[in-house]
Amino acid sequence: MVTKKNENVEIKTENKKEEKIEMKHVYMVDYYIKDLSLNKFLETNVPNKINPNPNDNVVVFKGEKPILEGMGNLFPQVEDTIQKLKNNEEKTLKLTPIDAYGLRNKELVKVVPLNAFKENKINPFVGLTFEAEGTYGVVKSVSGGRVLVDFNSPYADHEIEVYVRKIKTCNDKEAVETIVHNFFEKTGAKLKSFENEKIVIELTPQGGASTEMYKQIFEGFFKNFAKYKELVLEEKK
Repeated sequence: MVTKKNENVEIKTENKKEEKIEMKHVYMVDYYIKDLSLNKFLETNVPNKINPNPNDNVVVFKGEKPILEGMGNLFPQVEDTIQKLKNNEEKTLKLTPIDAYGLRNKELVKVVPLNAFKENKINPFVGLTFEAEGTYGVVKSVSGGRVLVDFNSPYADHEIEVYVRKIKTCNDKEAVETIVHNFFEKTGAKLKSFENEKIVIELTPQGGASTEMYKQIFEGFFKNFAKYKELVLEEKK
């Protein structure tokens, strides 16, 4: 608190500290993830590099893979490595289960009432994988009115290999464009312009959401990855 005196009048003013936001980076990489315990590839954006077995059901990401610093797009140890790599530099890491998908936890194997599945119009069977509140579960058994579900990652306790090649670190405009293209595709969002610290984005709001709601979501992303002063959203006609 700072006190200023002007003749007989005392005026009190507060020094407000501006919120300091630590800027983060958006990286573009080539990568693959391989389960060493099962000797199979899990996902990649460079299938020609790994020549995966057709029976492995590899998840193939098209184009360069964006990594948003601190957003958990890849394992923390891999992200730390990406930060230190130079453009076009590559590295292959072997991760312990703790550094990858974690160790199996018995407490994550739970019994769920059959009615809970029926209420959500799901017919459970052994091997069924489903999502519940952002967590994936696998049905292990169905007996009477009870369903045994394992909420551990199917790759828990497994050693993992990750290959990564850093393509580049995005500038502000590239970071915004990457975020819009990869995380807001369903809205048809497109970066119209980014000039004089002003971002203009075109989109089609979905599910009754207002443009203002989308603006708040965009701002939540952009404030950490790009320096700008104004964000304008325009609805596509």
